[in-house]
Amino acid sequence: MGVKSPVPIPLLIALMSAPLSAAETAPSPAAMKSAGDYYAYIGSGAASGGIALAYFDSRTGALSAPAVAVAAQAPNFFVVSADGRHLYSCNAGRTFQGQPGGGVSAFARDPATGALTALNALPTGGADPGYISFDRTGKFLFVANYNGGSIAAYSLKADGSLAERVAFDQHTGTSLIPQRQNHAYAEAILTSPDNRFVLSTDLGVDKVFIYRLDAKTGALTPHEPAFTSVKPGSGPRRCAFSPDGRFLYLIGEMGNVIIAFAWDAAKGTLTERDTVSTLSAGYTGASSAAEIAFGPGGKFLYASNRDGTNAGHDTIAVFAQDSATGKLTLVEHVPSGGRTPRTFTIDPTGKWLVVTNNAGASNNAVVFKIDPATGKLTQSGAPITTPSQPLGVLFVPVAGK
Repeated sequence: MGVKSPVPIPLLIALMSAPLSAAETAPSPAAMKSAGDYYAYIGSGAASGGIALAYFDSRTGALSAPAVAVAAQAPNFFVVSADGRHLYSCNAGRTFQGQPGGGVSAFARDPATGALTALNALPTGGADPGYISFDRTGKFLFVANYNGGSIAAYSLKADGSLAERVAFDQHTGTSLIPQRQNHAYAEAILTSPDNRFVLSTDLGVDKVFIYRLDAKTGALTPHEPAFTSVKPGSGPRRCAFSPDGRFLYLIGEMGNVIIAFAWDAAKGTLTERDTVSTLSAGYTGASSAAEIAFGPGGKFLYASNRDGTNAGHDTIAVFAQDSATGKLTLVEHVPSGGRTPRTFTIDPTGKWLVVTNNAGASNNAVVFKIDPATGKLTQSGAPITTPSQPLGVLFVPVAGK
C-alpha cells in the first residue's frame, strides 16, 4: 500500500493506535525529549510495523521505549538527509501502490520534534527492497531490491520528495546453494568514498557489482570489469569501506565470513586480500552472518551472527583492523541479548552499539558500551522491547542539544 502525501503524524498515530501493545504506547513528547540528545528511529520488517521513534542519551546509553511514529509498509532500512530535514525509507513487499515490487518513501522531518510527515513514494521496480543509501553529495538515493535482484537510483526535488528514477539494473545468475541462490538477490548498495563508483552486493550470484556514477544525472554504467566474484556459497550481504578508503570489507551471509579487499580508487577495482570467519573456532551449528560496520576511528570492525534456533551463535563479533595491511584479528564474541541480530548501529559519538534482535519472542533493542581501547562490548541495561520485527536503527541529533 502506497504512502499518500502529505499525512500528518497525529493522524497516522491515531490510525495505528488500536493494534498497538502497551510496550508500543507512546510516552509524552516532553518525557521522551528529556531522556536524551539523539532521536533513534527504528525500522520494521512487518507489513504494518511503521517507523518507531525513541530517544537515546549518549552520555549514559539509555534508550527510551520506542513508539510507532508513522505508518509505512515494512520500512526496514532508512537514511536521513545531511540537514536532518528529510528521511527516506525502503518498503519491503511484493507489491507497492498496486504495482509489482517494493517501494521507497520520502518523509519531511521536523528537527525540533522528530515528527515525520509523508511526502511521496515510488515503486522500486523489484521485490523486497532492503537497503537504501545516498551518494556522497546527497543528491541521489540508491535502493537494492533483495528478492528482485535489482538496483535503482532516484533524484530528489528541492522539497525533499522523490523526483524520478534515474537508473535501474537487473542482476542475473545463480550460484552454489539452490535453496538460497536460485536467482539474483541484491543485498546492499553504496558509493565509493570519492563518489565515482557505486558498488552492489548480490547474495544470489556471489558477486560485488561495480558501476560508474554520473554525479550530474545519477546514471549508473557497468564498470569494466563489471563485477568481482567471491567464493561460491559465500552469499555477499553487507559491506563497509575502511575510514581511509583503502579497504572494503564484505560479510558473507551463508559463509559466515568477512572478506577483505584492497580498493583501487583510481581504477575502481577490488583485490581480495584475506578471509576470516565470523564464528567461534570449532562452531558447527546453524548460523548466518548479517551486519558489518566500523567503530570509532576505524580501529575495530563489528559483525553480527544469527542463529535463530536458541542453540548458540546469536552474537556480535569484534575484530581489530590493521590499518596498514587490512588484516583482521578476532577480539571477542558477545551474545546479542536476543535471537537473530539482523542489524546493529553505532551511535554518532562512537561510544555505543545498538543491536536489534528480531526473531521469536525477542523483538528488542540492546545497547552495548564500546571500550575505545580494546573495542570490546559490555551490555548496558536491560533489553528494550520494540514493535515487531525491529530492523535498522538511525540516530539523529535532537535540535538544541
